[in-house]
Amino acid sequence: PDAAQSIAIKLEGIIPPRPLTHDLFVSFARAFGVKLQEVFIYKFEDGIFSSELTLTDGEREVVLDSRTSDAIAIALRTKTPIYTTKEIIEQTGFIMEITEQYVYICTNRHVVKDYSDWDIYFYDGTKLTGTKVGYSEGYDVGVVKVALTEIPSDLLSKLMTVHIDMNYWAQLTNQKIEIGLIKINREGGIEHTLQGTLIALKEDFAWGNQQPHTEIKLDQSAGDSGSAIFDQRGYLIAMVYGTSHEENGDRNWGVPLDALVECYNEITKQ
Repeated sequence: PDAAQSIAIKLEGIIPPRPLTHDLFVSFARAFGVKLQEVFIYKFEDGIFSSELTLTDGEREVVLDSRTSDAIAIALRTKTPIYTTKEIIEQTGFIMEITEQYVYICTNRHVVKDYSDWDIYFYDGTKLTGTKVGYSEGYDVGVVKVALTEIPSDLLSKLMTVHIDMNYWAQLTNQKIEIGLIKINREGGIEHTLQGTLIALKEDFAWGNQQPHTEIKLDQSAGDSGSAIFDQRGYLIAMVYGTSHEENGDRNWGVPLDALVECYNEITKQ
């Protein structure tokens, strides 16, 4: 199995009949009294994450460069802490609701979980501070809010929430409709647009908490997680979650709209 499958095997508690490469590395290190102290994901460039392993034998400390997938697979097996920076885990999100006091932004749980405050970049490049509202323990959903008093009036007048129609969404079943997303960069320009196809509105999902997810065919990349997925009419269909690596090829997934709305209401206590 590749590194992604090795990570999944450990997360799911599966015991392979023979040691995998990462299991062998851990056994080798332990046999020679070497301990992995930490993993540090220090850079994201050209779509690639870079990581370092800090190892020690009690007398000498060595830092080794590593593929991030390998570093995570080993860290899971040794219960070693994984560190990074806010800049590295930068992700996208979208405006779910605008109230009299706040703009509420949906993104992924893994983005907001470990920090209370965030730099939020709006479509015109305006940077403001957002505060974590909370996150779901079930789906990978988190919510951040920005106070209306902090938003310039000319920007506020142009902000819009996503378009949600639950009745329309529910009747889609497994229709193969065209979908897409638009990702905005920090400067306010369009980083990229993606087009794809809805495969299944709710499909069994073997990873994570094994809850149904929306399967999509979309050539997503690192940083797209948390993006809103729309159909051609502009209706919200799902939120990008990630990719699973399986024997028959990669499959792309999103948080279903009904789960997204339920999580949002639970997080914001509405």
